[in-house]
Amino acid sequence: YFRTRTNAQWLFSRKDKHILLKDFNCIFKDQASKHIEVADNILNGKIHWAGEYRDCGYPPNWLEQKPDEEYMAFLNRHFFMVDLGIAYWCTGDEKYAKACVDLISDFLDKVAIPDVVTYQVKNYGFGRSPWLLINTGLRARMWLSALEYIIDSPAITSEFIFKLLYGFIHHRAILRYLSPETHHTAEGNHYLMEMEGLFYIALMLPELKTSERDKNFSLAQLERCQKVQVLADGVHIEEAPGYHYGC
Repeated sequence: YFRTRTNAQWLFSRKDKHILLKDFNCIFKDQASKHIEVADNILNGKIHWAGEYRDCGYPPNWLEQKPDEEYMAFLNRHFFMVDLGIAYWCTGDEKYAKACVDLISDFLDKVAIPDVVTYQVKNYGFGRSPWLLINTGLRARMWLSALEYIIDSPAITSEFIFKLLYGFIHHRAILRYLSPETHHTAEGNHYLMEMEGLFYIALMLPELKTSERDKNFSLAQLERCQKVQVLADGVHIEEAPGYHYGC
């Protein structure tokens, strides 16, 4: 069903794979090899972020806390899923698609999903929970992006799709109910990225009964963020290129 449905469209279409790869290899001549290198290192337990490789293990310990407060945060945002997806497109090697499936499955098997009713965000320091709200929002987008790359792989089974949907439903609930309670204003980039995650879930999973309401709510919140966080000259309120690009 997910391979053939027509009621949801990601930022790119895998139907255009050959055209996209041709343009990608033409415009960004060295990027394919870089993504493949990053993906191969992931399989060897080394994940690349902030300009360096980190020894994380395969699969990583998602709950590991290191002196670097951002370690758990970056690990649990799953940016590296996109590297695996691109490597899969560039090579056709099933090991990359299988790694995506295995890592997402491992996360959902080993990281307890918090109860939305009792979960208190204030009890966690920055980066000290895989379910920190900004981690949850960003991770949802990474999973959806990776899924578009690997959906045609035999590594994608009905069992995995059921598990993934279960995960998305909990991502959705946490973002919908806890994020607005935590952020009383729309001034922070965290709230923007959390609402972005909710928006993508609603847009890409229209089958869920809550999706239409979630889409309208998150879009309204993103517009609130835009009004508050974009200065008169068009620059993001953080006044830093990285934040401006990300937001």
